[in-house]
Amino acid sequence: MSDPVDGRFILIKTTDGGATWKEFPNGTLSPALEGEAAFAASGACIAVKGKSNVWFGTGGAATARVFRSTDGGMTWKVASTPIIAGNASSGVFSIAFKDARNGVIVGGDYKKENEASDNVATTTDGGATWTLAKGPLPSG
Repeated sequence: MSDPVDGRFILIKTTDGGATWKEFPNGTLSPALEGEAAFAASGACIAVKGKSNVWFGTGGAATARVFRSTDGGMTWKVASTPIIAGNASSGVFSIAFKDARNGVIVGGDYKKENEASDNVATTTDGGATWTLAKGPLPSG
């Protein structure tokens, strides 16, 4: 995946173990928000379970979001999250799923290393909705 080009995220897919790659048709994803991007340097902003379930988290915009597909990326839905957002340094940094329904996102604002609020959320419905985690939270 890449950050948005002309207002849309670009995703590519392989079906032969990486020998060849194809770009998904433009228009399968919702348009990116103003300033929205993926914190992809670590490779942790995208998660895959099996051959069908794919998720990726975003930030840098007014809202941190999670895009999800249950058909191998042919169609996508997007959900707003409660992760802190509103500037270029905040949003969802990492996403992980235990199975197709139960997942966690972590994020925050990397310019505010000592803040520990609104930076961890969980889902039990495959990423359609997200709930802030309670208890001691990591900072940053």
